[in-house]
Order: sequence, then structure tokens, then C-alpha cells
Amino acid sequence: DTDNETARLPSFSVATIPTVSVRAALTMRLDSDAFGDLVVVAESCPEPIVLTAKAGEIVVVDSTSDSVDGVTTSISDLNGNPGADGVISLREAITAANNTAGADTVNFNIPVDTDPGCDVVSGVCTIQPSGLGLPTIIQPITIDGTSQPTFTTTPVIEIDGSLASTDAVGFAISAGNSTIRGFAINSFLTNSDIVMWGSGNNVIEGNFLGVDPSGTSNRTTTNSVHVYAIANNTIGGTTTAARNVISGNTNPAIALNAGASNNFVQGNFLGTDLTGTVALGNSGNDIVTLDSPNNTIGGTAAGAGNLIAGNLDPDYASVGIGFPASTGNLVQGNFVGTDITGTIALGGASIAVYIAEGSSNTIGGTIPGAANLISGGGSSGVGIASASGNFVQGNLIGTQADGVTPLANGSHGVLIYSGAANNTVGGRTAGAGNTIAFKR
Repeated sequence: DTDNETARLPSFSVATIPTVSVRAALTMRLDSDAFGDLVVVAESCPEPIVLTAKAGEIVVVDSTSDSVDGVTTSISDLNGNPGADGVISLREAITAANNTAGADTVNFNIPVDTDPGCDVVSGVCTIQPSGLGLPTIIQPITIDGTSQPTFTTTPVIEIDGSLASTDAVGFAISAGNSTIRGFAINSFLTNSDIVMWGSGNNVIEGNFLGVDPSGTSNRTTTNSVHVYAIANNTIGGTTTAARNVISGNTNPAIALNAGASNNFVQGNFLGTDLTGTVALGNSGNDIVTLDSPNNTIGGTAAGAGNLIAGNLDPDYASVGIGFPASTGNLVQGNFVGTDITGTIALGGASIAVYIAEGSSNTIGGTIPGAANLISGGGSSGVGIASASGNFVQGNLIGTQADGVTPLANGSHGVLIYSGAANNTVGGRTAGAGNTIAFKR
């Protein structure tokens, strides 16, 4: 809604911008799509100039059907001719958006009281894609489950993969500049709930992945989010509304793979329920970077840290950084192995945070908010193997969030082995020291 957005700051089309001396320009995300808008400060203008990304067309899904009988050559064609059934399915909406230029939006208005795929008690409407799942997204798009009128704080649109074929994916995105918001996605048993490749700048926020729409029980999936060889994607965010709850995975819950770089994984609950107090668990790594540099897992801003706990497989790491090209990654501000209060152990993988072969990665840091709480886990808090030049600084390992009360890991606080060399644990600069205490 560009009228609402531009009410906050003056906005000009490119053609009407006066000739000015620009003092500063800042890219900001001012609306709900994945595009950055431009705020310009100019000498001759008393207020900032805002250049908003042009909105595309809107199509509204009003059925849990997976059928295609409407005219999907464009969104306007589909809105004008939804087919003999008189309704628009999610499959039709994505197909039409793929055939429509611009950054389009898919909203929802499914009648809960009459649609056979909806539960009138919970207000949840379940879409069960068939075949290979929903169409691959090849044009920038925002698909917004929170637009369903019954939405309050938890997802009410569920994408259930139990009727799809073996290799089906929930949402497959190659377009970039796309947002998937406010869904419960589960039961894709050999592939991903969401997979992204081709182009980056995607936002995945406010979803329950691998769990039911209430966020309280697992509905097994293979891999919730797979980012393949692209950059600048955000999984989660720093607000409660942006948080993804990600549990019930049999392979890595979040995988950053094959050169995926400059991605942000922030504010999520991995391996727990929606309250962050009950372990549901993932069976593979909770988060893994494989030959992928310069990613941020957590962060120093308020709300950026992830809660990562309850891992069910003793052979995996909760957070894994693997292979030589995984360099310059930051793991900061996370709670690993505890509940959201940082006082109760929910358990975790064999090694909470593990670096294998990668270099110049930082676990923690010396600035406020960088410390990870790594406690209550399976065996070691931090493991470094066959790797060099990494930093482990400023963390609380084996204590509660107060840094004093015991909340032990099973064995080592920091384990360095298999030829790892020239890594830094602690340091003399302010804030570099780790608190490493207690073991079971």
C-alpha cells in the first residue's frame, strides 16, 4: 500500500525529483515486501525524499483447493476469470504471478466456515499440494499468510506436503526479492519446506516450519530452509512477528550451502515449541554452513539471537561451520542448549557450535550483545577440528545466563583437535574472555 507507506515520509517518483545535492542515501525496507526502498537526504529539501519500490499486482487466494481451472496468463486475467469453480487456488495464484511482471503479492481470504480444508475451531486452513509441490517462483513475490482474516499471532494457513510426491518442495524460489510470511509448512518428507537458489534478497519470516500450526508438536519434514549459492537472504528477524519456529527436521533445519553468503539467520526458535520452553528437537544440524562465507547467525542487536536447543541426534552439531570456503561467519548472541530464559537445559547436539576446516570465523565477540550462551548441551560447548584462525571470545559456556549459576555441558567447554591450530580462545582485550565452567 504505497499511500500508507508514503504518509510517513515525503515520496517522489523518479521523474519528479528536483535537481538536488545529495548528502546521504540509505536503503531501507519500509514496507512488507522484500525490496529495499531508498531514503535520500538532500541539501535543499527540509525532509528526506523516499523512493519506494513499485508495487505489482495483488491476487487473493480464497480456496484450499490445489486445482487449476482459471486463466493464469496474468494476475489480471485470473482475477477476471478464476475458472468454473469460481475460486482461486494458491497454485493458480503463483502461476499467474509468474506470468505477471513486477513484484506481485498473494494474499488470502479463505472462508473458514465453508471451505472443506478449514477447521472452524482453530481457524486453520490446510492446503495440500499434489505432484512436485507448488510451482517454482520465478518472479519476485510476497506470499503473505498473515493476510488471512483469522490470523492473530500464529499461522492459520498450513502447507501440508503429505499428498505431494517424494521430491516435492513447499516453496521453491529462484526469482529472488521474494517474501514468504506467516505459514505452517510441514510434511515434505524428502525435500525442503523452502528452498532458494538463483537470486537472493529473500525474506523468510513468521513461519512455523516442521511443526503444526499451533507450534506445539512436530510434523516431520526433511529440511526447513535450504539456501543454495545465493546471498543477502534473511531467515527470521529481530521482532517477535518475524521469528520462525523450526523443529521436526530429519536433516539440517537451516542449510547455507555452496557459496551462500551474507545471509542473516536471526531471532528464530530452532528445536523448541513456540514458547521457547519445550524441546521438540531437530535430528540433524540445527544450522549448518557448508563452503559458505560471511553469514551471520544471530547478531548483536536486540532480538537477533536465535534459540537453538533440544537437538535429538548425538552425532551432530547444533551449529556447524564446515569446509574451507566457510570463512568470516559470525555466531553471536544465541542461546544454545537452553530454554528462552537461559536458566533451564533443553539439551542439544554432541557439540553445540562446531567448526571443521573453516577459518576466520567468530563465535561470540568483544562487543556488547555478541556473547553466546552455550550450556546444557550434549558433550562439548565449542569444537574446532582441522581449522585455523578462528575466534571464540566473550561467551558463557556451562553457566546460566547470569554467568554464575551452573548449567553444565556434558564434557569439554572448548575442544580443539584434529590438527586445528592458531585459533584464539579468549584474549586480553576488553570483553574477549569466555566464562567456561562446570561439566556433568
